[in-house]
Amino acid sequence: MDSGKASRRFFEEHVAGRTGADRADVRLGPTYGADFGVVDVGGRVVALATDPVFVLRDLGL
Repeated sequence: MDSGKASRRFFEEHVAGRTGADRADVRLGPTYGADFGVVDVGGRVVALATDPVFVLRDLGL
């Protein structure tokens, strides 16, 4: 596999079935191409997102 984003096929074959138990409070869990999730927290819907963290030696990180 080339570096970078995983293909849909790779995601479906190797990741999708290994993301944990189904939960009623998770409205949108791990999905190919989505960089966010949606959960129900006490009757309120919250969208959660993250960006990948990159370690850049040129910046001293």
